[in-house]
Amino acid sequence: MSPPSCWILIPTTYKHLLMPTLNSSLLSGLKVLIETYFSDIPAEACKTLTSLKGVAGFGFDLVRGTKTLDLVNTGFPSGKCLFAGVVDGRNIWANDLVVSLNTLKSLEDKVGKGNIVVSTSCSLLHTAVDLANQTKLDEEIKSWLTFAAQKVQEVNSLAFFFSNGAAHSSRKFSPRVTNENAASLKGSDHRRTTNVSARLAAQ
Repeated sequence: MSPPSCWILIPTTYKHLLMPTLNSSLLSGLKVLIETYFSDIPAEACKTLTSLKGVAGFGFDLVRGTKTLDLVNTGFPSGKCLFAGVVDGRNIWANDLVVSLNTLKSLEDKVGKGNIVVSTSCSLLHTAVDLANQTKLDEEIKSWLTFAAQKVQEVNSLAFFFSNGAAHSSRKFSPRVTNENAASLKGSDHRRTTNVSARLAAQ
């Protein structure tokens, strides 16, 4: 359900008409997503939206919605999906992947890792299509930019590292792949004590 005017800007009368439907069992079997963007969502509207039983997920702009991030961390309905808009869909600048990844990690405890979907902050229609088409652009400046196609890649990269970060950390420190005795090895331990001729004769 988009754009955000569907909720934030419509008159209260229409909200009252919409509420029973979004709380109705008529939506059973459907996955309804309500998305807002371009700014913070008011606290009262956030509380109302996230209480709707017929809605499966909510998409929030977490780039310009810094207060929205605080609202989510204050409380988010169990079992609902959060489409976390951490990749800016309104400009042409490359994403700071470290900052975005930290934002996603900060949401884990409240939302649940399995309920977080990495997303753009809004539709990508506000950016140019593909940076690959800019063949005459200065290479340094080009390295600072991402257009729509590259922003999709940023979303995919963030989703991969967010989902697999724990697995990489687990493998790195697991005793199943780390031998404590290896720390005591000396340089001489990596060299054979017999020459090649002796080894060939033994074989």
